[in-house]
Amino acid sequence: MALLQNGRHKAAYDAARKAMGRHKTHPTFPNIAGIALCGNGKYAEGVQYFKKSLAISAGFSDARKNLAQTQIILGQFAPAETQLSRLVRETPKDGAVWYLRAQARLQTGQLTEALEDIAKAIEIEPKQARNYNLRGLLNDRLGHPTEALTDFDKALALNPNDVETLVNASLPLARQMRSEEAEQAIRRAVSLAPGHLAAQLRLGMTLLEKGDTTGARGAFSAVLAIDPENGDAFQQLASLNDPEANKDLTPA
Repeated sequence: MALLQNGRHKAAYDAARKAMGRHKTHPTFPNIAGIALCGNGKYAEGVQYFKKSLAISAGFSDARKNLAQTQIILGQFAPAETQLSRLVRETPKDGAVWYLRAQARLQTGQLTEALEDIAKAIEIEPKQARNYNLRGLLNDRLGHPTEALTDFDKALALNPNDVETLVNASLPLARQMRSEEAEQAIRRAVSLAPGHLAAQLRLGMTLLEKGDTTGARGAFSAVLAIDPENGDAFQQLASLNDPEANKDLTPA
């Protein structure tokens, strides 16, 4: 585990593989191998090792939670929900399990059920900023912007530098015509994480909406510098470079 904590994922994987050869009935080592692979972005391979761990010990909750979390990353939301529903029954006091199932249910459109799950996560872990961020996102999707902003405020009180929360909060702020606050939130997000694509895209749209085409071009260009194939940024830049499409933003 020390190798993982130090970010040495390849070395951790190699060590776990060796240990698997010596301890064939121990579920910990394939679980570590899976974590190491995921740390290197090899999520599909990681899934197979988590499944190997569970084949040795079906009750190994860490491996099942890692499996579900990786399935969410891979967009396999229904299988993830299946794993998490089992964990909810087996480890009901683990707030992370409720949080992850809320994530999976959000992605499959089960917003009310996801809201119930995240409420349980908050009950168990009231000091976890990510719980309030996710509840804020759910409240926003359900058309409750005031409740959403209250949740985002709670998340930022616990973690003022959370980029995801700042990006999420900027949307209901803008819809409530609180444009300056929305811009402040998204600019802070970009200052904290200049490589965050969603933050740069949102900044570009925010500046475009206020008529700052120069600033918008800069934000969309920053997105393409990170992701040259980003369709949203490319489309916005193309529109900005088309005088006819952009005439409403051009001063008379």
